[in-house]
Amino acid sequence: MVCFQLDPKDCPDIRHAGQRIIEMNSVPENPQWRSWTVESGKENLEGLIQQLQKVAKHRQVLPQSSDFGALLELQEAARRLSRQTEDDVEWLAAAITFIQQRMTYDPQLAEDYSRGRDSGLSLKEAWFRGRGTCREFAMEMAALCREQGIPVRYVQGISAPNQLHVWNEVYFDPTGWLAVDALSGLIGYWGNRVTLRIAETISELPMPSVLKLKITEPLAIQQDRQVYLHFKKMPKALEGAGQFLLKAWRNEFGVRCLVHLQAYSSTSNTALSPAVFEKISSFTQTELLTQLETSSEAAMQVWEQLCESLRQSGFAVRIASGVNWITGQPAVWLELEATPCEWLKLDISTQTLGYPSDCVRLSVGNSAAEVIAGLRESAGN
Repeated sequence: MVCFQLDPKDCPDIRHAGQRIIEMNSVPENPQWRSWTVESGKENLEGLIQQLQKVAKHRQVLPQSSDFGALLELQEAARRLSRQTEDDVEWLAAAITFIQQRMTYDPQLAEDYSRGRDSGLSLKEAWFRGRGTCREFAMEMAALCREQGIPVRYVQGISAPNQLHVWNEVYFDPTGWLAVDALSGLIGYWGNRVTLRIAETISELPMPSVLKLKITEPLAIQQDRQVYLHFKKMPKALEGAGQFLLKAWRNEFGVRCLVHLQAYSSTSNTALSPAVFEKISSFTQTELLTQLETSSEAAMQVWEQLCESLRQSGFAVRIASGVNWITGQPAVWLELEATPCEWLKLDISTQTLGYPSDCVRLSVGNSAAEVIAGLRESAGN
């Protein structure tokens, strides 16, 4: 839920599907404005998974923008992505990954926009700079989708915690319009965005300095993430404990997956947290884990010893390993059983229990050898 003040003419699509106006009042000091309380829409994971499974191929020739026509390199990128898959959902996941790898967020440009810059970068400028804000990320996503024949439009709204934001919606049959945020890497609405305006072109969206928006109570920050991964074989530990498989594609070369990482702090850890971290603080080799390479043989031995020490104290723990999707580096951690169906990541550095969305779990086990064997089975050497 978010509370803000804005002129109704600047939010023509505030009644967008999935979000609800809780309250609307006049603003005494500014009669043209209204004070809004809006509940943002949120996807149901099971429902989204079912929708993505039903997506049919959709190919439709759409008119290209004049700016896009000059970018042969971007057109070739869209065709290259298309040659990799015939599935529109996988193409979308690959396109998001491509944009994130090629584009860097530019905080200075965002500051310029908020301070009064009255025009955004063109698609051509953004492409060759390789830097931009949410506007430029959305422009590149729209250009790629239109080359692919996927109907796409722009959305301007509020993003957590208190920012004006731009993203896209794409049309899939039979799901209808689906949110796609190339900057944050998310498909779907997850309770951290409120739609204000929908447009066919980026030029129809007012610049941040023009839109006089005052947020009085910000949206809650949702730290969920989605990642597109390739494996030799489907990892046995990919699903469960905060990870959800949205869709998978298989061929003779292996399996590709779109995985949703759900970040939250468990309500089950209130009593567990002090006890387990008190035990960890007495473990003499804990400091070594911050000094050793996380997946080195020496570090794995320490993880195994710490795991055994916690078990002897009555905690149900296991070793988990995977990849940090932000850095691309291997990662190892411990998970604690909070309830019979809930495992929580035990973060030694921050002394917290929960599901941070920075790592993708691929293998679990009671010993280092068991975890490494699981990794090799899914990812190879």
